[in-house]
Amino acid sequence: MLGQDKRIQESLEPNYDKLTGLLFWCALIVVSSVYITTPLISVFSQEFTISTTVAAWSSSMFSFSMPLVFCSLVHYQIASVGRKYC
Repeated sequence: MLGQDKRIQESLEPNYDKLTGLLFWCALIVVSSVYITTPLISVFSQEFTISTTVAAWSSSMFSFSMPLVFCSLVHYQIASVGRKYC
């Protein structure tokens, strides 16, 4: 009984290596999306016959939506862990 309680307690402890890797990956994706699409703004505006201001929104919208998606996923994970162990 005591060994089982110890395993449950160890499984509830956060894994900081995985969390750090996940946060680093998300930050890298958001930052790289801005720097990848910035040189392509003129290409987007010519290809889709839109102004450069509208073409610049492609990187802005991704940068604004990525944190919302990430927060939704984190909330889902926290809720699922809470249902499993509480």
